[in-house]
Amino acid sequence: MPWTSAALIVTALLVASMWPGGSFSSSDLAGAAKVSTSPPTRLPSNCTPTTGLVHSVEDHPTARIATDGLAPIKDLGIQPALLTSSQWRSLLRLARRAGVGVVNVGVGWSGLEPDGPHLSGSVLAKLDSFVSDARRDHLAVRFQLTGFPQWARAAGDPSESAQPWYAPTQRAELERWATWVKSVVRHFGTKVSFYEIWNEENISQFWPQGPNPRQYAALLACSYDAAKAANAGVTIVSGGLSTNDVGFLQALYRYLDRYHDAAPLNDFFDLLGVHPYSGGRPPALVSSRWDTQGMWGLDDANFLGFTRLHDVMSQHHQGSKQIYIGEYGAPVSGSVPVSINGFATVPAATQAKWVTLAYRLSARYRYVAALSWFAFYPDAYDPPAWAIVRNGGATSTHTAPTTRWTPTGSFRALAKVPSEPLIRR
Repeated sequence: MPWTSAALIVTALLVASMWPGGSFSSSDLAGAAKVSTSPPTRLPSNCTPTTGLVHSVEDHPTARIATDGLAPIKDLGIQPALLTSSQWRSLLRLARRAGVGVVNVGVGWSGLEPDGPHLSGSVLAKLDSFVSDARRDHLAVRFQLTGFPQWARAAGDPSESAQPWYAPTQRAELERWATWVKSVVRHFGTKVSFYEIWNEENISQFWPQGPNPRQYAALLACSYDAAKAANAGVTIVSGGLSTNDVGFLQALYRYLDRYHDAAPLNDFFDLLGVHPYSGGRPPALVSSRWDTQGMWGLDDANFLGFTRLHDVMSQHHQGSKQIYIGEYGAPVSGSVPVSINGFATVPAATQAKWVTLAYRLSARYRYVAALSWFAFYPDAYDPPAWAIVRNGGATSTHTAPTTRWTPTGSFRALAKVPSEPLIRR
């Protein structure tokens, strides 16, 4: 599918919602780096896990999100960098009306530190304002941390303009990344309920070096330690996998477990992130036709394939951990764009039914903590075909922001899903 627009947003003030991921294909694998079987290089000194840190999992066990037998917590994306305060407040009101518990925000390193290792005051002020408004409306916040500014890249790395999704992997790059993560977490602390590390790191669109579990293990471990050092109470979500990539998760565990403090530090994530897109197929469909073999093993492109991810977690004695479905959705036919690579479009009434069905199916598994429907509203990067509110009528194709949004049938379906808020009134 066309990923160019999504890739460009990393250079915006904050990263906007990403286009959804698709099944792992041969084209994704073509440029992938060969995965090393040698032990990983030790992490930089400022983010190397150290036995006995006060933020070990024994001292601060992961809080389990209670769903009380209802559907998972409802999550929707809002990108304040592209909105005025009046516009995002109109969306927060709609989110509250739909019973949403969490709003997610893409936060780009390039936006917060465009010129060097110091947070931009103006960008930070806008984020502060948004987080305060969300919490005032009893909505929790999830940050998705991504990006790699030009100043932080090593000599020989591709430029940010050429490859905005290039990931930090070298020792000095990881040191700079960890310092940024620590600064963000130190500033926001538990006012932000979840910090997600990267996005769809198992596909080449978002890890253009070639997806590599060893490299992502280093980034995740480094991020976890930096974040917990800044505030031990924060919750870390691993980057949402594109589809249920069982093989990538198994390989990730192998590399994480080689770090000497993997066990006491919870294998460096508190919740497992996944985007179990089913390519425009019904969420209830389970068919081996959509099982593929990637570089690392099984990739299950059925929505309910997330149960296999949990099986892997259980095999690593982490069955008590929960899964955070950070994106799921289906595009509506007859909207913009009319053709979406890798996804079958569906009638608007079908999308509305699938909203209900996805939450009901997820509610069968107590380990599913939250589900974010993609997308909330249309903008320059999230097309109207995916959105559940529109600017204009319910079939409008406008992408300009507004304060007068029109809910669709899918929004009304979401509002009827029984779910508890994360922040009590």
